[in-house]
Amino acid sequence: SYKLIFSKKETSVNIISKLQKKVKYEENRIQKSFKIVCDLKPDIETKKRIINFFMVEKKKQLDRSNAWNYLNIKKFSDYIANLSDFNSEFIDFSCLKINSKIVSSHIGYKFNRQFYYIFPVYDTEFKKYSVGNILLHKLIKNYDENNYELFDFTIGSELYKKKLNNN
Repeated sequence: SYKLIFSKKETSVNIISKLQKKVKYEENRIQKSFKIVCDLKPDIETKKRIINFFMVEKKKQLDRSNAWNYLNIKKFSDYIANLSDFNSEFIDFSCLKINSKIVSSHIGYKFNRQFYYIFPVYDTEFKKYSVGNILLHKLIKNYDENNYELFDFTIGSELYKKKLNNN
């Protein structure tokens, strides 16, 4: 899998800086018309909203891309649906809201000072604002500032993973 290793300061700072320039432009565009909020520590109700948002938008994404839709399998969809019931320090929820509407979310895991980027999704209605990249940048910056060792993008060959890794 692709990883961003924070201890490789020269490359990690450069990668984060390039992403920040891109998302700052998009954030400024959004702020001209909307109120934008990034929630990296959501309460239980917001976690449930994130799960509902994920289930709806990820199904759409998987259908659009003709990918295997694991959410059609009950044990997988039940697992995701019940993540907010776990009172676990290892499960991480985050979202980006525009005018209080969730437009991008992520559900991942953190363990041993490592962050695992597992379940990202965004609302395609807001694709032109790069809301997924904005949330991704906030997550990377947060875990870098909190002295995590690495940000693991996990499996997959998506282009953004290739651009944002240093390992």
